[in-house]
Amino acid sequence: MSLAGIADRESNIPQALGYYQKLVSLDTTNHFYLKEVARNLVKQRKNEEGIALLEKAVKLDSSDIDALADISNLLLNETQGSKAINYIKKGMELDSNSIKMRQLRARYAYRNFDYEQVRKDLKYTLSKGDSSVLYQRLLATSYFYLDSLAQSIFLFNRLIERGEDNELVRAGFGYALLAAKDQNMIIKGTQNMFTAIKLGTSEKISDYRLAIADANVRLKEYNWAAKEYKHIIDTYQRPKAIFKLAELYEKHLKDAELSKIYYQEYARTCQLEKSKKNIDCSNLNVALQKLNLAPVSKIYAQDVKGIKSDSLRIDTADSLQVEDH
Repeated sequence: MSLAGIADRESNIPQALGYYQKLVSLDTTNHFYLKEVARNLVKQRKNEEGIALLEKAVKLDSSDIDALADISNLLLNETQGSKAINYIKKGMELDSNSIKMRQLRARYAYRNFDYEQVRKDLKYTLSKGDSSVLYQRLLATSYFYLDSLAQSIFLFNRLIERGEDNELVRAGFGYALLAAKDQNMIIKGTQNMFTAIKLGTSEKISDYRLAIADANVRLKEYNWAAKEYKHIIDTYQRPKAIFKLAELYEKHLKDAELSKIYYQEYARTCQLEKSKKNIDCSNLNVALQKLNLAPVSKIYAQDVKGIKSDSLRIDTADSLQVEDH
């Protein structure tokens, strides 16, 4: 045990693991030893083995809230939310005021679009002094979906003022501002989206550009919007941008010929790429009606709040949904 502790302090993971495994071989009923082996396995990215040992540890001592939190966290990281919630519930039964368990429940709720539960849990943890950037972002995003824009804007802005400036924070701030009706807020929202693009490295960049193009339509900057949609089509192959460009030419730029061309291109792309799961063709029948063609029997993918990823790339995340681990 002493040697294991020394190895831990020296960050010698293989050595610490070896000593804890020796302890387990000497006493297989000691849940603490199992937890420590699991912890060191996870450090070596052997999550499945770590989960299996934590399950044994919890069976040996179901009152160990730290073990319950550890296994819940690992299961959420491994996208096994249905298993994680069982351990989270056990932890909440032991201590309903546990900040760890509240955070984990909020993560689970966030993934299941239960934004009201996220709000309840994270308001509590923040009131107890939790200043984690991750959970402030989750709370700010939940306020956005709960239509509490003022709260969402406040939290995102506070993160930026504290120096927590990154792609996800800027994008969240941008979306919240763009949802406002005030023209100055919309302009500020586009500025934050451009900052998110500058800071960004994720595959959500095209979502940000779509938001900017949509904002230009609201600001009646139709030519700028057209340029932005064309850039998105050329660079990211977004079918949604093709449809929006067709609408723009029809409703605002009053060019029936170009509008028809883009409706045709949208319909062609959707029918050509219909086997791909992430294509948003929810407006396919609308496009076909514009072209006086028969509607299709099935729409292949549905949009979520107008901002679900629909590009040809493999990406199922919502645009404003932020990573929670």
